[in-house]
Amino acid sequence: MRIKRLIVFLVILSLVTAVTWGVNSRTGKMSSPGLALILDTTSFLWVNSILCVIYNNGNFGFDDAGFLGKTDGFYFPFASDKDDKTVIYAAGLWVGAKVNNEIRVAIAEYSSEFTPGPMLDGEAQTDRAGFRVYKIGGGFEVDGTPYDDSRDRAAWPAEDGAPVDENGVPMMLGNQMC
Repeated sequence: MRIKRLIVFLVILSLVTAVTWGVNSRTGKMSSPGLALILDTTSFLWVNSILCVIYNNGNFGFDDAGFLGKTDGFYFPFASDKDDKTVIYAAGLWVGAKVNNEIRVAIAEYSSEFTPGPMLDGEAQTDRAGFRVYKIGGGFEVDGTPYDDSRDRAAWPAEDGAPVDENGVPMMLGNQMC
């Protein structure tokens, strides 16, 4: 009887673990609770001779998904027909604060302590496809066609804190912004 209970317990534990920890269908990598399942791995800045991969979890300059065929993800000067120079291998947001006299730090570099989307009452929100990287501004062409940012301008996430001017129009700082 004890062996049956043990087997049932192990099967249930395996099922719970398989549901909680799984392979992300977009990146093919293991995901754990609290990590984003909708990871935007195809966004990048490409302006002023810079190409930089940007993820929606705070990572940038590191092509973890192999979008460019390598893992480094920040190049300057970048020109698709030349030997590109890697300037930064990996980078990400580092945020620090003092809360009630205690120092707290959250980091994104190689892996991330951040998840996409806003916090509500101290809790990360459930993943949504809208928690992606939005890019406005020109500066490059895709297959000979100038980049069209109208889709991102129309869906600009002002309600989630993306900067807008006094008329609610996306506010661009510089030549291109993510």
